[in-house]
Amino acid sequence: MDSSPAPAGTFADGAAAPLTALDAYGPSDELAAAYERDGVVLVRGLFSPDDLARIREELAAHMTRTVPHLTRDVHFEADGETVRVANELQRYAPFFADLLASPRQTDLVESVTGWRPQPFYAEYFAKQPHGSVAQPHQDSAFEHVEPRQYVHLWIALDDITPDMGPLRLWLGSNRFGVFPHDRRDFGKFQHLSPETVAGFDFPVAEGIAEAGDLFLLDTGLVHASTPNTSSRPRPSLALAYRGVGSVHHDS
Repeated sequence: MDSSPAPAGTFADGAAAPLTALDAYGPSDELAAAYERDGVVLVRGLFSPDDLARIREELAAHMTRTVPHLTRDVHFEADGETVRVANELQRYAPFFADLLASPRQTDLVESVTGWRPQPFYAEYFAKQPHGSVAQPHQDSAFEHVEPRQYVHLWIALDDITPDMGPLRLWLGSNRFGVFPHDRRDFGKFQHLSPETVAGFDFPVAEGIAEAGDLFLLDTGLVHASTPNTSSRPRPSLALAYRGVGSVHHDS
């Protein structure tokens, strides 16, 4: 989800809006209504402290045992040592394959979206201290799924405070399809032009969260993040799902 640095002020301004936060085991119709309206809902209570501890333990094992031998599915910071993104975790560790397939998550996705999900991939992201901006983009611009049944469960592995570069979320922007993205950054990563973002009239919410909270995010939702100005990393795990019977066109 992260990108290379951009000029300050490119997307920092916007009409502030609250982000709906609901309990994972609360009324499913409330979760579904918030998701339908905004394209994202903050879900609390799905993962226990013990769950998070196990996830962190398995991630640490992946970094020490597997990453040194990889020639793909890992991206480093400029120092060449600190992992920025670890892709396709389910390919390398049974734990993440099992986590991705757990009915705990798939039942939540189905109850909120109305379609039956299948596991897609698991990814780790860490915005390091003083880490760069992630410019506004839509994840569905990079992974083409038809029909567009494709969501992320974006899990905060630690508390996310305003100085840690939290997500910025353009509420309701997922209802308007995929906007044109510019090819400006490394690899295949693209982002929306400042001119496109300046023309938006969507309310913008900030993704402040506690450890274990997750953002159930339509991948058509425009989102970004500001720099992490704190002294702590902002680690997260994204579990991706697409609809049963959907087709993935690899870009």
